[in-house]
Amino acid sequence: RQQIENTFGYLEKLVSGHLAASASQLSANKTAATSTAGQETGRGELKLGAVLSGIHEMFLPDAREKGLDFRFVNSSLQSDADPLEVMRIVSNLVANAIKYTPQGKVLLGARRHGGKVRIEVHDTGPGMSAAQFEQAKLRSQRLAKTSVNGSGEGYGLSIVSELAARRGYEFARIADRDRGFSVGVTFPAQG
Repeated sequence: RQQIENTFGYLEKLVSGHLAASASQLSANKTAATSTAGQETGRGELKLGAVLSGIHEMFLPDAREKGLDFRFVNSSLQSDADPLEVMRIVSNLVANAIKYTPQGKVLLGARRHGGKVRIEVHDTGPGMSAAQFEQAKLRSQRLAKTSVNGSGEGYGLSIVSELAARRGYEFARIADRDRGFSVGVTFPAQG
């Protein structure tokens, strides 16, 4: 539990630093928009590349300790989503991927998806059927232990499901693959 709190504290510092650095730019953009269009835009801009980079940096030591190749694809996409919620959601997905992948790779990235932006996590772990995924999203349920995932509370996907549902973000298992597991959360896009 303390490690999770430390993780969120670290992520909050990263995003706060990024937001503080871009606050003056956002203010300048709003002032320019006001003077040219006669009204303020009022929409936030979260640069997903900075958030994903911070999450990658934070979980890279854990992945290396397990011998996993953890990569992230940088992105210039932006979102109107709350930075702390994005960090919590994506951190849970990455932590699960690292925890349940005994060997191979974990990939983190973002892409446009139907006029929005979807942050995706892919791994080469044992995978999960559609029924298992639906069960894992329920806080009151826990999948049967295996030798790979014997520790922890098993609530990562249920936490993501609750956070996503609260804000109306789509949280979905990405189509079946030959091996591994892919999951994504779709956020509103900006720009």
